[in-house]
Amino acid sequence: MAPDELLPHVRVRLEAGAPAGYRLHSHSPQTGVTKYRRFNYNASRPSASTVDYVTVQDVESVLDDISRVANDAKGTFTRKGCWGAHVATIPHIIWLKWKTEHNVDVYNPRDESERKKALRLLNCSDWAKLRVQRFAA
Repeated sequence: MAPDELLPHVRVRLEAGAPAGYRLHSHSPQTGVTKYRRFNYNASRPSASTVDYVTVQDVESVLDDISRVANDAKGTFTRKGCWGAHVATIPHIIWLKWKTEHNVDVYNPRDESERKKALRLLNCSDWAKLRVQRFAA
């Protein structure tokens, strides 16, 4: 199953190469995250020139790993307060989307309000494919 079928509300680019008009900015082989940039030069007002960035990650292998681990954990339930239990895998591109669109920082688990916002998103059916186990909020 293709990633766009698993998470239809997340745009996943599977084609190779940079988006039209963009150049490669950076690539991380560890995460599979690629960043592209486009410089928009304003000839009449150079100080008003801008740079646009596009971040892309192929999450198909991540989703396959999540599915495999979830099948291994079938029937398990993580209780509230079980610190450090593996309940989900969140690809970097999803973390970036949550950070920019929902103002949720999953890398700040000690902040109770951030943790609750992240759990609310993970409990949402839209993001169920990221969960490894069921868990209490």
